[in-house]
Amino acid sequence: MKTTLTFIPEGKHFRVKELGLLCSLPKIGKVITLENYSAGIGHSAHPNIDKSGSVAGMIKKGFWHKTDITVQQGGFIYNTSVATCSGPLDKLCLALEDGNRELECLNNGTRIYHF
Repeated sequence: MKTTLTFIPEGKHFRVKELGLLCSLPKIGKVITLENYSAGIGHSAHPNIDKSGSVAGMIKKGFWHKTDITVQQGGFIYNTSVATCSGPLDKLCLALEDGNRELECLNNGTRIYHF
């Protein structure tokens, strides 16, 4: 089943029509992220810790494995060996990373993602 998320320009941010949330567009980097300004959190398809956190501590506690690949981006360290999606914004980030999406760009600045 495909999901559609419509990002409608609202000031310098975007309102996600289907969720009613004020967000950024997905930010393309080593890890694709998206800021959810309504909830004050970021979204990605990968578990992460603050850059001041300890990857060794995550391994020691059994949350991450020694063979996992980690990437530092912005203020976070992401475990790119694992994908965990708890909602549609996380799933959009994963679909963008995997290239499993269609994008429509309308003249009014609206972006429609089908994934």
